[in-house]
Amino acid sequence: MDNWYLYELKLFSNILFALEVEEAIFFSRKAFKRLHAFRCFMEYQHTEQHLYLNLSTLCLEHGDFRAAKDFSRTAIDIAKNYRLIYEKVCSELNHAIACIRLGEGSEHYETIRKNMVVLDYLGFDTLHRHFVLFLKKYEIEVK
Repeated sequence: MDNWYLYELKLFSNILFALEVEEAIFFSRKAFKRLHAFRCFMEYQHTEQHLYLNLSTLCLEHGDFRAAKDFSRTAIDIAKNYRLIYEKVCSELNHAIACIRLGEGSEHYETIRKNMVVLDYLGFDTLHRHFVLFLKKYEIEVK
């Protein structure tokens, strides 16, 4: 790959799930500092956004809902800035799940419903099933 520095950061983003939450957050902070040096490159926004999205997913999987909410909020903002629709949908789902588990309002159920419809409509069956399992795991029912 021509952009080896971004490739390494993408690999790191994908191996986050093999780490403990504390390790992932620690190494991610270092990665964000390194990544900031490449903000003028085209792949920067995708790499940064995926890293935040994966961190929020990891935190959700381990029940750290406060961190999941914070990371997914940042991932949503980045996705909006760079018009990353798929990533925005996933980040909003993570954010809504974390907020519901933190007891922060019922409007998040509508966010989940809308985004699940989008995933279904676009034919992202595997991703749709992933979020259905997440919702079952955390006993969140959306009509």
